[in-house]
Amino acid sequence: NYELEPLEIELIDIISRFPNVVQQSAREYRPLVMATFAYDLASVFHKFYHVVRVLQAETEEIRNARLRLIAAAKQTLSNALRLLAIQAPEKMWSIQTRDYVYLVLLDGLSGLFNESVV
Repeated sequence: NYELEPLEIELIDIISRFPNVVQQSAREYRPLVMATFAYDLASVFHKFYHVVRVLQAETEEIRNARLRLIAAAKQTLSNALRLLAIQAPEKMWSIQTRDYVYLVLLDGLSGLFNESVV
């Protein structure tokens, strides 16, 4: 047990919203709700990645907990992108995650918008 950093709490909080976002997006027929969630998750992860010490954490227990949190964020973001029919390559989990996800979302959503116009 250890005291969580504010960004760890923020990341846990946004991950925990995913089931409700899925339901809202489906209920309202609005993929933009899911796209916004994916972008927000990527933004929070980006801040977490740059501020919170993971591999150099104070103890092995903290390091392992933070690595599990990163795995949860990765899985949640991958699920969100998959629901948007956007393929997320493994290489997106780099330093520029938020910027990459933004570009992937723009590319994937442009296809959604073009299809809905036809």
